[in-house]
Amino acid sequence: WTRGHPYMVQTLCDALAPAHISPPQVPPGQESEYVSSLVERLFLQRSQVRNPNLDYAEKCFARGDSDPRLGKMLALYARLSRGERVVADGRDPIQGALQLTGMAAPRSSNTERVLQIRNRIFATVFDAAWVRAKQSERFLSEPIHRWQESGQNSDFVLRGDALLEA
Repeated sequence: WTRGHPYMVQTLCDALAPAHISPPQVPPGQESEYVSSLVERLFLQRSQVRNPNLDYAEKCFARGDSDPRLGKMLALYARLSRGERVVADGRDPIQGALQLTGMAAPRSSNTERVLQIRNRIFATVFDAAWVRAKQSERFLSEPIHRWQESGQNSDFVLRGDALLEA
């Protein structure tokens, strides 16, 4: 589930073996289901208290953020979520920015390094439905932001086919 993500591993281990009580007695053969239920409770349930790593990644794609890289980061993440092979490039600013969100990491694959979604937790929380929702938000928010940045210049108002599509 965590693929070695330090904070997520620590959170999961803390839940597995709390210091103040003896470790839970998990019936043999049910370890995987037990860990999966903990992951569900600690990371995947939508509640008021979410994991800070997941919250940070979500905030990086917040609707009001005007970072021009966000559209490209979202497109790259969409490719990764579809399982496309993306060669890791340490000089690519979009890959670097996506890695800083915590959502992606370079991994060794045969003879090359490829960029992949960081772990199953990120892949589950930030799934295809999340990508579609964020892409839809950006489709409307980017033209609005350009219009506001232009001082509400009428040249930046959506018209014609662009307005119909929006």
